[in-house]
Amino acid sequence: MTRRDSTSRSAVATQSLATLEAHAVLLRAEVAGLRAELANLRDRLPPRGGGDLLEANEQLILAALRAQAVAEAAERHREEAAARKRSIDGRQRAGTRAQHGALQEANGLLVASSLQAQAQETRALEAHAQALGSMATAAHELRNPLTPIRLAAGMLGEARDDLVRFTRLRDVIEAEVVHIARLVDDLVDGSRVVSGKLRLEYADVNLASVLESAVQTCRPAMESRHQQLVIDLPAGDAMQLHADYTRLVQVFTNLLDNASKYTPEGGRISLVAVRSPAALTVSVNDNGIGVPADALLRIFDMFVQDSAAAALRPGGLGIGLAIVRELVEAHGGTVVGSSGGRDLGSTFVVTFQASAGT
Repeated sequence: MTRRDSTSRSAVATQSLATLEAHAVLLRAEVAGLRAELANLRDRLPPRGGGDLLEANEQLILAALRAQAVAEAAERHREEAAARKRSIDGRQRAGTRAQHGALQEANGLLVASSLQAQAQETRALEAHAQALGSMATAAHELRNPLTPIRLAAGMLGEARDDLVRFTRLRDVIEAEVVHIARLVDDLVDGSRVVSGKLRLEYADVNLASVLESAVQTCRPAMESRHQQLVIDLPAGDAMQLHADYTRLVQVFTNLLDNASKYTPEGGRISLVAVRSPAALTVSVNDNGIGVPADALLRIFDMFVQDSAAAALRPGGLGIGLAIVRELVEAHGGTVVGSSGGRDLGSTFVVTFQASAGT
């Protein structure tokens, strides 16, 4: 109901009440006239003229009853009009409160939407800045190996007659080419992770065989740093999985390689695998430089590197652990990193559901 309709109905009710009150006034006047006429009759009629007096009295009573009925009807109408007015006022107040509540709710939604849009804009700007920084890092890391390759290639012609020098220069070129190839592979895998195009080729594999392949890949670097590698694996075929063999080798090669890179010479690295009724768990532990608590929160994000780790072993892109997490989760598993802090080593635990291996 609109405010105009409410006002119109209230005016009609007021007018009707005024009409009834006017009728009541007229009836009261008629009663008063009858009373006066009755008094005159009493004064003029002889004592036996009771018939006319009785008739006048009856008319007086009827007029009084009519007046009382009109007055009662007017009172009821007044009460009904007042009740309607209270109801209308109540609905108007409720409508006003509802409108106020709706406005408050709409205002709250508007504020929340504005804050959300602002947060999204901030995240977009941060992502853009991170992408630019990552591109700069990738370009820098890909350019770095070119200098030793260029220098070694220029000296090859002079070293043709010196087999030892020629071999050393060739080894430099081969090592830098391997480094470039690994950077490119990381970039390609990182792109596949971001675009969701990382594909797996599943087969029945033995996790112990996967770990042995990863160890063979990383052992030369560990030996060159005089690091001790301790391996503890279940015997036999207790660790069967339905998985992508090559990608799992990539996962544990990355974790072992990181442990070696960020552990000082003469340090200790352990690789422990455990089979339980519910899960297959592999832990890679080292006593290296550790990971600060704030870095642990983002260590599996793309293009993220701890400053101390980057200073100790420059040349990485901060992609490896992001790929590790993606590959492990693609196999239905989890990977968790922990550390006691700076110079207190680190541990990375990979867990696969046991049902995946049955």
